[in-house]
Amino acid sequence: TDLVLAGKLGEVSPEMLGDFYVGMLESRAEPIIAVLERVADPANHPVVFHCTAGKDRTGWTAALLLSILGVDRATIERDYLASNTYRHASPSDPLNGVRIEWLRSSFATANSKYGSLDGYLRKGLGLTTKDLNTLRANLLR
Repeated sequence: TDLVLAGKLGEVSPEMLGDFYVGMLESRAEPIIAVLERVADPANHPVVFHCTAGKDRTGWTAALLLSILGVDRATIERDYLASNTYRHASPSDPLNGVRIEWLRSSFATANSKYGSLDGYLRKGLGLTTKDLNTLRANLLR
């Protein structure tokens, strides 16, 4: 983030973005919670959420929402990788494209730190069963 804000885009490596994804699980918990709360509220529907590039924080949040809704991981991964198609990006361009290993490392970190993705949602983000059921009910109606 510091390099991007300093205008040093060429210095951002794929490894740095991979680390950013893993770091999002804890350092970006509050913004993710805020998005999930807004998405859960039907008064906000239809809803759009995004971040600066529309692929990293947005991609992880979309993956969480799809997971909460019971979408299988293969479908989530295909949806995530669609960013490369719609952004006309190559995964070799870390600032414009996405790499499946970034998403997978986030899921793996959630599993290792919290026991499961559900553990991350509940312990890492503080979501309750009621919160998760509200999300499901309002998005699947």
